[in-house]
Amino acid sequence: MKILSGILTGLIFICSCEATRDDPETTGHAPVDTIHYLVPYDSIGVEIGDSCYMFGNIQGLSYTPDGDIAVLDKSAQAVRFFTSDGDFIKEFIPVGEGPGEFAAEMSRLGFNEQGDMMLASIKDRKMAWFNSNLALIDEILFTSMNRSGPSRIYPAPDTGYVVISYVFVEPCSIGTEIALFRGSDEPETIFRRRLIEFNPDGNFQRETGMHCCTGPDGRVYISDDSFDEFSITCYSSEGDSLFCIVRSFEPVRR
Repeated sequence: MKILSGILTGLIFICSCEATRDDPETTGHAPVDTIHYLVPYDSIGVEIGDSCYMFGNIQGLSYTPDGDIAVLDKSAQAVRFFTSDGDFIKEFIPVGEGPGEFAAEMSRLGFNEQGDMMLASIKDRKMAWFNSNLALIDEILFTSMNRSGPSRIYPAPDTGYVVISYVFVEPCSIGTEIALFRGSDEPETIFRRRLIEFNPDGNFQRETGMHCCTGPDGRVYISDDSFDEFSITCYSSEGDSLFCIVRSFEPVRR
């Protein structure tokens, strides 16, 4: 116990010194070398018990505009809704082959500001959106042989959705595309394509990968998944490049 008390006293002393050295009020600037650790605040789910709280493969997670939590469980093919306190509300299972239903699997989830929910599946080559009462509004079937189903989806204003998908561009280019869709399987706006020459032994998803997010004003922010270039480009909803954020430093491969 004496050894443990000594260790605790030493740690408290070190933390006190660090707090004094890094205190913005005493130094005039924010600490830059302080490590912050995140700790769980609360959780939803049980290993054994109520099936409403048991998950198999969580593929999507989102807050609804009402402040509830929606969880897409790929294994159960269900979207479960919980309050912000983690209490179960309801479950939505649109499994089937009809309008707004998925036969293979649901893999993506999103909400727009109006409370409409988007579900998508790269294997079903479909995305569908529902109103806050879970009634089907519309769906898009990706029928083009040159474009995959939606790999990622991001809500955009006016019932539009920005979609990341894989494309084949004749005669022999293949890669990743980020585009805006609105009620049609053909994109309304193409923001960016990263293409490479087709190689059956290559991994074009990794070589042409991109990340994306959308803003309520319709702007789209895109960055390449790359070790060599570190930048984020902002586009208008019409596809015009507005500005670019670049950070220059030597990358360290890990």
